[in-house]
Amino acid sequence: HQKLRVQSKEIAFKIWSFLITGQNMKASLFGALLAILLAMFLVTDGYMDYDYQAVNVSAILDQFMIGYDKRVRPNYGGKPVTVGVSLYILSISDLSEKSMDFTFDMYFRQFWHDPRLAFERRPDLNKLVVGADYVKNIWVPDTFFVNEKEAHYHQAPTDNQFLRIMHTGDILRSIRLTIKATCPLDLQYFPMDKQICTLEIESFGYTMSDLKFRWEDGARSVQMSPDVSLPQFNVLGHRQRLIEASLSSGNYSRLLADVQFDRALGYYVIQVFIPISLIVVMSWVSFWLNPKEASARVGLCAISVLTLTILMASVNAELPKISYMKSIDIYMGVCFLMVFGALIECACVAYITTLKEKKKADDKKHTESAPGDQLDTKRKTSKTPRQQGLSKMLLSLKASHFDIFSRIGFPITFLCFNVIYWKIYLKISKQVVDDLIYLN
Repeated sequence: HQKLRVQSKEIAFKIWSFLITGQNMKASLFGALLAILLAMFLVTDGYMDYDYQAVNVSAILDQFMIGYDKRVRPNYGGKPVTVGVSLYILSISDLSEKSMDFTFDMYFRQFWHDPRLAFERRPDLNKLVVGADYVKNIWVPDTFFVNEKEAHYHQAPTDNQFLRIMHTGDILRSIRLTIKATCPLDLQYFPMDKQICTLEIESFGYTMSDLKFRWEDGARSVQMSPDVSLPQFNVLGHRQRLIEASLSSGNYSRLLADVQFDRALGYYVIQVFIPISLIVVMSWVSFWLNPKEASARVGLCAISVLTLTILMASVNAELPKISYMKSIDIYMGVCFLMVFGALIECACVAYITTLKEKKKADDKKHTESAPGDQLDTKRKTSKTPRQQGLSKMLLSLKASHFDIFSRIGFPITFLCFNVIYWKIYLKISKQVVDDLIYLN
């Protein structure tokens, strides 16, 4: 058609030149009529060619279905179908410690070859892009996500998927999905922890003798939007793996896409570590109060213990009930011991102070009483040798010595603990997995 149009244009140009230079009236009229007819042919031929191509695309799609059985995989009985996979993660909306899962939105693309869908290549037609309805007419891999909890694909305003058929029979299916998948978390170093969540991709029914998966674009098969972020986590990067899963029904090809998260420590420093540390420091105020103010000293330490207990309960309420100890449990446990130690110190000082005051009152009463009354008093207050020895030891102590020792010993102990604690766990928090492809 293209060659015929070019030749027709050349003939029309020659006829027009003849009309301009021609002197015969009849020849001129005949040539003009011929030029008009030729022009009409060229115009209508363009429309006919367009309609021909449009009808041809529909015919190609209809021709695919002749003798096509979507229940049978390509090359059935021959070599296994190789399905390439690539992911583009648009967003990660949630990573829950309590339910141990993560939710993300992605473009999921699958590539495979089906020789039954190959067609003759034309100058302006080497691929067909069709909508979601045509997917129901052809064979597609029975891909599923092994660790999926919930999954759905988007349908607003229309189905968010398409099918691309190349003239060679290469197929691309792209679909937008939202997945909630399980993510077992190791909270041993919480909240200075790094977590790895994995998406597992596998064929539900085809073993490796029928279908094999591969990462379509090599190391760049998994990509993430630079806008991916979470309030409590920083997304470090991802890695991809290919393994063979051995099950009772056979060996299956499985793809693994790992995403590593780094917990943002700022929230817990502001909401947990600083308040707990201030509660511990507040309990030290009792060391500077008068030992005779026993109710004030003990009351201050008791309030600190209760406040710390409530704070510990609120932190653990957001986490699953695990049987091992977390790093934040170690910190809160030491802080609790510090506050409880301050309470015990206040109780000891109050007891020694009360014992000494009672001893002074007894001595004063003894000196002022008559000899007969003194004998009766000794009989009433007689103690065993063991009790007398304990009383003498307590009376030999000074309450002020306890306070002086506590004013120095408690802060130094707490400071040394913080130095060791943060040095160990901050070093652990810098460890990352091998072969990680960083987001930035």
